Amino acid sequence: MKVAIIGGHPYGLILGARLLEVGASVSVFGSDRPCASVFFERTHTPVATWANMVENAIAVLGKADCFITNDIKRIHKRHLRNYETPQSSSRMIDLFRVVYESRPSSLTSDEVSNIEAIDRNIVTHLSTAVELFKDYDFIVDARGSFFKRSFLGGCFPALGEDQSMEHLDPYWGENLEEAVASLQVSDGENIFVYGDSSLSATIIPLLWEKVLKPRDSKLILVSECQSPFSKVAPFLKDAVEKVRLENHELFENGKREYERALFEYRSLEPNEKQGVTTPVSPHSKLQGFWGYNISSVDYLTDREKAYLTLEKPSFRGSEELKTIAVDHLFIGDPVSAERDQLYHGMSGSEEPGWYILGEQNLNIDGIENVLEKTMEDMMTYFKKVEA
Repeated sequence: MKVAIIGGHPYGLILGARLLEVGASVSVFGSDRPCASVFFERTHTPVATWANMVENAIAVLGKADCFITNDIKRIHKRHLRNYETPQSSSRMIDLFRVVYESRPSSLTSDEVSNIEAIDRNIVTHLSTAVELFKDYDFIVDARGSFFKRSFLGGCFPALGEDQSMEHLDPYWGENLEEAVASLQVSDGENIFVYGDSSLSATIIPLLWEKVLKPRDSKLILVSECQSPFSKVAPFLKDAVEKVRLENHELFENGKREYERALFEYRSLEPNEKQGVTTPVSPHSKLQGFWGYNISSVDYLTDREKAYLTLEKPSFRGSEELKTIAVDHLFIGDPVSAERDQLYHGMSGSEEPGWYILGEQNLNIDGIENVLEKTMEDMMTYFKKVEA
């Protein structure tokens, strides 16, 4: 059983120490190691009692090396979106992910000079924080902080999103026709549309008419939904279906033309093939990935492309992992832009496995009651191992 304590409120620290005693793996996230004395105001418990309880908890957690002082970026479910519940299961089938920043390496001026002689990019890499993560069965919010809004990855940012967005210059949802008209697309490039909202259903036909049909490019559609566009207005759903049918017709015509050209090419004598272009097999201009999360975004400067890693969990059918190159990105999921609190992609206060401690100032009996009920609830998700 893996538990993340977010922040340093006494309730969370005491709970973490008690969870260690029953064999749980505990991590305590915070900017600094907590100090017990800052939590004693407005409680009905004597300061000495508080101090003993919290300092003992800190000692136990410290001895087990539970403290992680790196800055937290966000917390979310690995795959599930808000209010998504897998069939024949609960949301607890999916782990919580805590994403935090690594601490950049400290380099002396001599080290910088020596490395610069080899590659300036190495210096930049070593001095830039990168995103790390740990996955947990339970989250205990003992801080009440908020995080900045996010866009990719459902209702939470994908790994590396913050560092890559400036290179991608994505479309967020304003001045759509102007954004499509100004889009500079070359043959062979991929246009990526994320989400299955009404905005996505509006983007797709416009891109198809203005960009895809005149060029040899591809439109890639991704959504966590396994039945995309099921909740949009009928006329928008019909518009997306029309694009799909037109693409299918173009692809089938292309295949027939390719087979004819290939037959003619193969019938030529070897000397006749000189100077004749080998027929190229057609490809579909549309590609959809349904039931996938965008788990990471990587930008390669030497290729000037972004690479998105897509993950499909087993509870959505089959476990799959794919990486796709992207040249242009359209964010068609406005839900993600609205969520700027701690509960990224979670079903609010009803999220199973997510506990909030420290909202009330309680006496010692009240504290014991809260901690006992929290541990009891956690244990209901795990079966006791027989000796």
